[in-house]
Order: sequence, then C-alpha cells, then structure tokens
Amino acid sequence: MAAQIRPMVNAVRAACALIGAGCALAAVPVAHAQEQSSQLALEEIVVTAQKRTERLQDVPISVTAFNEKALDNFVANSIGDIDAFTPNLEVDDGQVTQPGYRIRGIGTSDFGVGLEPAVGVYIDGVYVGRSGASRVAFNDVERVEVLNGPQGTLFGRNAAAGAIQVLTNKPVETEEGWAKATVGNYDKLQLEGVYNLPLSDSLFLRAGALSNERDGYVHDPGEGPDRNDENNWSINGALRWLPTDDLDVILRLEYDDVDQTSRGDSSATVGLRDEGANFDELENDGNAIETRELFGSSATVTWDLDTVTMTSITAWRTYHSYNRRDKDGSAIKRYFFDDLNDEDNEQFSQELRFASATDSAWRWTAGGNYFWESAKQVGGVFIGPQTADQVIWDSNIAPLTGGLNYDDDVLPGTVVDPALAAIGGLDSNTLYPGAGLDFFMNSAFSPFAGLNQPLTGRELIADVDYWLDSFKVNGEYESFALFGDLSYDISELFTLTGGLRYTKDDKDFGRYIAYNEYGIPIAFQQETLVDSAGNYDPVNGSLGWYWQDHSWDELTSRAVLDYHVTEDVLLYASWATGYKSGGYNSAGQTIDEGPLDSETVENLEFGIKSTFFDNRVRVNGAIYDYTYENLQSQIFVAGECQPGGLGGYEFTADDVDGSGYELDVLVLITDGLTLGANTGKIDAEYTKSQRKEVVDGDCVVRDRSGADFADSPSNYNVFLNYEYPFENGAALGFSVNYSYAEGGSRDSCKYVSPEGYVYDLSTDPASGAFEITRQSADGPALAAPPVSSCADSPDDESMTARIVYTPASGKWEAAVYAQNLMREDAVGDPGGLGDSLRTDYWDGSPTYGDPTEPEFYGFEFKYVF
Repeated sequence: MAAQIRPMVNAVRAACALIGAGCALAAVPVAHAQEQSSQLALEEIVVTAQKRTERLQDVPISVTAFNEKALDNFVANSIGDIDAFTPNLEVDDGQVTQPGYRIRGIGTSDFGVGLEPAVGVYIDGVYVGRSGASRVAFNDVERVEVLNGPQGTLFGRNAAAGAIQVLTNKPVETEEGWAKATVGNYDKLQLEGVYNLPLSDSLFLRAGALSNERDGYVHDPGEGPDRNDENNWSINGALRWLPTDDLDVILRLEYDDVDQTSRGDSSATVGLRDEGANFDELENDGNAIETRELFGSSATVTWDLDTVTMTSITAWRTYHSYNRRDKDGSAIKRYFFDDLNDEDNEQFSQELRFASATDSAWRWTAGGNYFWESAKQVGGVFIGPQTADQVIWDSNIAPLTGGLNYDDDVLPGTVVDPALAAIGGLDSNTLYPGAGLDFFMNSAFSPFAGLNQPLTGRELIADVDYWLDSFKVNGEYESFALFGDLSYDISELFTLTGGLRYTKDDKDFGRYIAYNEYGIPIAFQQETLVDSAGNYDPVNGSLGWYWQDHSWDELTSRAVLDYHVTEDVLLYASWATGYKSGGYNSAGQTIDEGPLDSETVENLEFGIKSTFFDNRVRVNGAIYDYTYENLQSQIFVAGECQPGGLGGYEFTADDVDGSGYELDVLVLITDGLTLGANTGKIDAEYTKSQRKEVVDGDCVVRDRSGADFADSPSNYNVFLNYEYPFENGAALGFSVNYSYAEGGSRDSCKYVSPEGYVYDLSTDPASGAFEITRQSADGPALAAPPVSSCADSPDDESMTARIVYTPASGKWEAAVYAQNLMREDAVGDPGGLGDSLRTDYWDGSPTYGDPTEPEFYGFEFKYVF
C-alpha cells in the first residue's frame, strides 16, 4: 500500500508546486478566503453518485464527470469515446453489440449471457443488465459520470468494479431546440436534433433524433465492403408532468437501431500478409454483419413529502442483436472461421427509494429494488469443411504419419500407414481432401462410428461451403435487494457514513447443444443428452434442454469518514465491498458443469477533493487497495487439455490483489482558458490462479499466483480549453485533448516466423523461464525460443482537437474537429508478437484483433432555435 501512496503524494506535491501558494490556502479561514474572492471560478459540477444531487467536491467517491460541453469537445459519440479521458477506465467498444468495460483492471471476459458484467451501466437511473444494450449513441446527454471502485450499497449487484451513469436532459418549461449536421472523411454524415415543447403550464415534451453513417476504414480488396463502418439511428422522447410543486413525473421512450458490417480480424500469415504484418486490409468470405434493435421505456416519479423525498423508477427494456464476425481475415477456404452471437433480451426493473429532505446532521437513503430478465442467446462458430478437415488432420493423422503436412494431402500416391487406414477407413494408398473428416466419422474410436453420415469427407469438401456449430441458452433471472445509507455530521469537520445492501439472485439457466448435421463436434465436445427427468445422461439420454437453477445472496456495505479541512478541502477514507452474481458458463465444454460462485471485492480508499485560489484550481485524487475474490475468468483451453483433442472455453476462479491511484487536476488560468490533466495507475497480481497450458505438447496445470493481472504503465491525459471573445459578442473556442499510454510488458505471446509458422511462447510465473509452450502445427520444431522475451505492447498516443465559432446571437455555431491525431493508421501491434495475435482454433492462421482507428476529421454546423 505504501508503494502506491508514495506516487500519489508526489503527484499532489507536483500539483501544489504548479499552483504555488494555493496549497497553503487549505489552512486559511473561510472568511478570509471569501474576502479574496473574484468573479473567475471553475464551473461547479453536480453529480448523483450517491443517489442524491450533490457537488462533485462533496462526494467521497472517486468520480469523473463530463457535462455536455466536455462531451462535444471530446467529439464523444458514446461511452467508448471517454475512456481515454477517464483514469483507470478501459472500454472495448469495437462491437456495438458486445462492448466490454473495465474499471481498475476489473471487467468480465464472458461473451455468453450466463454471467453478467462487473461494471454497472445506468441510463437515467435504469440499470442496463447486458453490455449489448449499454452502448447507445449520445443524443441530448446532460452528463456522464464514471464511479471508480465497488458501488455495492447504493447501486448494488454487478457494480463490483464500478459504475457508469448516463443522464439525459429533462424536458423544461421553455420552447427550445437545435439541429446539427456533421460531415467528415470516410463519407461521414451525421444528422441530429432536439426539440423541447411546453404543452401546458405543467406538461412538457422533449424529443431527439440521430442518424449516423460512415464508411469503413479497413479495406477489403475482394467483393465485400470496407469494414469497420458505422450505420445507426435512434429516436428518444420524454414527457414531463409537474401537477404540483412537489410532484415530478417523467416518462421516457427510446429506440436505437444498428445495421452495419461487423468488425473483422486480420490474418497474420496468409492471404494479404505475404509481405509482412500489415493489418489495414482483410478479406471477408462470410456474411459478416452486426445488427441491433433496442427499445427502452421508463417512468420516474419524484415526490417531495416535506421531510422525505420519494423516488420511483419503473423500466422496461428489450433488444435483439445479431453479430457474425469473420475471424480468420482471409478468403482462403482452408481457414474459414466465423463466430456468431445472436441475442434476444427483455428486462424489467423497479426501484423505490426514500431520502431525507431536511437540513440536519442526519441524512439517509433507503429503498428496495427488483430486477427481472429473460436472456436468450445463440452462439457458436461457422466452420468450413476444409478448416475442420485440417484441424482433424493435424490432431489425429499427422502425428501417426510422421508429420505429413496438410498441404500435401492433395498429392496422389502418398502412402498412409495401413494400420491407420484400417482404423479410419482411409484409402491406404492415397491421401485426399476430406481424409481428416473421413477418419473422424469412420474411426472405430469415434462416438459416431456406425452412423450413416449424409456425406463423406471428400463430398463435404466438394459440396458444403460451411456449417454452424452452435449452443443455445435460455435464462430467466430475478434479483431482489434492500438497501440503506446513513450519514451523520459528527461535527462541522467530520462526517461518518455507513451503508448496507442485501441482494438475492435467482437464476434458471437452460442450455441446448446438438452437433451439426454431419455429426462432427468441432466447436463443442458434448451434446445436451437428458433423461425424462431432465438430468444429464450422456449414455442413454436424448437431445433436450438441460436446465439448472441456483440462488446467490450477499450483504455488501460501506463505511466512509469525511474530514472537511476547510470548506474547500475534503479528505475521506472509505471501505466498501461489492458483489457480482454467480452464473453459468454458456459455452462450456462440460454440460453438467455446476454454477459459478459469485464474485466479491473489498476496497480501501483514501481521497482528496480540493479547490484553491477561490475555486480556480481543483485537485481531486484517490489511492486504493482492493482484494478481489473468485474473479470469473473465461479462457480458451487448447485441445491437448480437452476431451476429443479440440480446444474449448473454460472458466477459472481467480483471486486478485490490486492497488493504484487516480489524480485529476483542473486550473482556470485566466478568463476563458482552462488547463487540465488526469492520470491513473493499476498494479494488480493474481494471488490464486490455476491455468491449463500446453508445454512441449503436454497439458500441464500451472500455478500463476504472483503473475501480473493488470499493470498500467505511465499514462496521462492533458487537455486545454480556450474561449476567445470578440468585441461584438461572438466567440471562438479551441479545445485540444492529448492522451498517452506507455506500452506494457507481456508474459505470453505468439511468434510468427518469416516462413509463416506460428509458435506459442510464455514465461513460467513460478520459475521465470521463457519457453516455447506450443510448437508450430506444420513447421519445424524449435529447440529454444527464437526471441528472449515477448515484445512490449506498443505505446499509444492520440490527440483530439476542435475549433468552434459562435456568433453574438448564439443562434448557430460552426466547428471543425480532428480525432486520433498522432496515431499510426490501422497498424495495431506489428511484428508478429503480442497478446492481440490470436486465433480461436490452432489452424495455422492466427489473427489480430480490431485495427487501431485512423484519423477522423470533419465539420459540424449547429442551429439553435
């Protein structure tokens, strides 16, 4: 802990050095500070991080908040555009339908609906249970808040790592509105607008709409469109009724539609990679699309009852998403591999809470919450017959024939071991395309021996483009919670806060897995064979849904001590716990695998909220130390560690200890000129972790305790905003935001030889030895690693700039912007080394993930009426 406190202290000292005597003002009486006041002051930020409206500087939580103007300056279109400007927040939003969120290194790696996110996302107070419904386009957003650390009391379940709140503007009593058009490179065209209309003295309507199109920036030299495009539109409306001064009712509706090509991976060794690692092109040979239809509705009632305020939020949300991705990056049939995620989701939630509304030493919040969800999912992979043939060939035939390469199987006259031919029913004189499939389907050792397959392996190769190996999941989940939070002003300087929340989760989880029509279990090793009572019976059972149900409950809490050194300086110490519900492995290789235990976290945090120079300098920071137990980590396990010799997904339960800090400094240098900076640090390691790994062809279980879990190297964000006023009342605004993240070390990677052969390399966490954990499937065996260590991930630096002109009338504004300046175009992680080099199957065609976004620039025109 001391090692983490030291950098934080140094950072605060640096801030004090920057602002000079400002730090000494912490000891100046409030009255004297008011005598020195001036008109220049930073804008106050109001948040609802504790389920009540408060100044950011009074909230004893590490919070980063962005108002509407800041989002415009960042050119932020969704949650995925703010992580570069938020300490210790990471957002993987390459897929609209499956974004991932991590706070302080903690997130959820599962792509199934059997588990839930560790970061809670809330839109206008409504919990969004699935990440697939959380990434919506910003339109008429008032504020975004990011709460770091467990929020287990007021926000509750599945906010063990933190919470993100998106709050939209409420209808108001004046007629107003605006319309905006944005054009940019890659044929960017975005149209949006908002209109607020008072229908009577107490009834107000507000509606917004957005349409966005942009061409892709990853080139497909074949017949397919360029990839990583955008095509989405949305509408939203809110009706606000104020029947009395004490009652506020808001009804909200929203609809969001996405229909675009899906993100694609680029092949590292075949097709377009003949001249080296260049990942700005890919070839698509599947129907790679990403679509989502989302509908949301809510009713928020706020009733002031003299000493108590009642808030009720009732919500219904539903969406259907379909995402098919080309995972091999080439149009070569031998590597055909797509994955699929198809979801239908419905959720209902009801929260009722009461909060004190009197000015006294006691402040409290209490309430309850109910959440219901129906989650249906079809997931799986599209497999080409040549891909399956090669996988089976490499894992079953090649070792017995002395390592013959799959490339040779089209050559006539290759002699096969007669014993092998007898087992697999192969032609003993000739190898041919489909030999691997024939071997599997006809082998006496195959569970499908004796079945009359509709096609032979040779016929499959000739006549079938691909087939789908899939799993189906049907889950119905309920959650109940009661919570209370109480604050007491011990004195004018000290405030003590305590909170408790009891949560119970019930889950009914059903799974259905049937082999493809050819009976070849490439992606899934077992079918759901159940008896008449629904019990799993792999011997005598018949195909059907295998249902499980389980309940989890947890008591989470927090305790906070605030110390107001002065009116402008708040120190706090916080201890908080968090809880993420247990669940099920949707894509598990073992059908009757039991439920996964819930996750829990304990977090100790010390922070400061401070302003100096009459609110012209703001310094907020926190240091933290957490213990996370039973982290649900989904990992891909190689075929050597799986039944049947083919890889699959498993979950491990890891324990992690982490610590770090967050620091945010904002300085109003002069009228209209603001300079800010923030940074964050994560240093976490596994304290308990077991991994199945392949070493020299054998499956071993390694103890990874002590290995890095999350380690954020040097990173920071610096931004400058300046508004230059003209004498006639017009203004010109400048905004520049620069972010930098240093590359980090890695203990595992892949090596692609100049000839295109692929090897797995890793560092043994116990011995520290760097070794080859998997030899090439078709290349020569290496006696030692060809490099001394895995290459560091590359540094990432980027800059966003925006210039906006507003006339004296304020009736319109025009702006130009540029994003991702200083970033190399779509290169990603070059050189053939790195964790991002991956493949779901060992087919000799490892792929990189999403390429880095190129430079975007454009022009905006906004008319205000």
